[in-house]
Amino acid sequence: MTTIFVSKEYRRMGIGAALMAKADGMLSKNAAVERSIGVCKDGDRCSLQFLYKHGYYTSYSSFIMEREGVPLPESNISVRQYEDDDYVICHNIWEIAFYQMHERVGILPSYYYPPNETERKRFAEDRNNRFVMLIDDKIAAVGIIDGSELSHVSVRPDLQSRGYGRAFVSFLINEIIRRGGEIVTLGVVKGNPAINLYKSLGFKEKSLNHLVTKYYKPDTRLSRPPSDLLTGTIQ
Repeated sequence: MTTIFVSKEYRRMGIGAALMAKADGMLSKNAAVERSIGVCKDGDRCSLQFLYKHGYYTSYSSFIMEREGVPLPESNISVRQYEDDDYVICHNIWEIAFYQMHERVGILPSYYYPPNETERKRFAEDRNNRFVMLIDDKIAAVGIIDGSELSHVSVRPDLQSRGYGRAFVSFLINEIIRRGGEIVTLGVVKGNPAINLYKSLGFKEKSLNHLVTKYYKPDTRLSRPPSDLLTGTIQ
């Protein structure tokens, strides 16, 4: 993580540009760094223009939403915590769901990231905050709780639009409340129709963030998923 900050009285003197050039030089020489990512809140035109000037572009915009209030009615669904043996199917459900969402809303470049052991280890270490929903004893949806934040909720593509997402999100909201959370937050990409589901469950838009990206190397994630994952049932 790199933070560049210039006190107000020293702005418009080229200091920010010099710091950005220094950071870019360090990041571009690091073999492990492929791109730099930043977030600007809607209305912060000065920061956005500064980043555009230095080679960044807006990858996508995301609404930050909040919900407070009583727990939601829960459906009779089967949900359990994530286990290490779930890794490959959970990874693929998440990757395919977000790949297809990116394609629908026009986020380019879209990408598929294959399973890897580093991610698997990270999932296992965070298993208490990861949940899977089961349909006929098979994983149908995955989701993550991070404190009071709900994230990465994904339903298997062949099971979408059947009400499973609403039931699963309701469970996760209630789980956050059971853990002591009073306000539940989440982010939803602008243009993603899932925002209608979240609004119907009591979420309200609080802000709009713009995610900006700059590539230092060709993006290794620029790949399509295997065709069987796009056209068949993820198992």
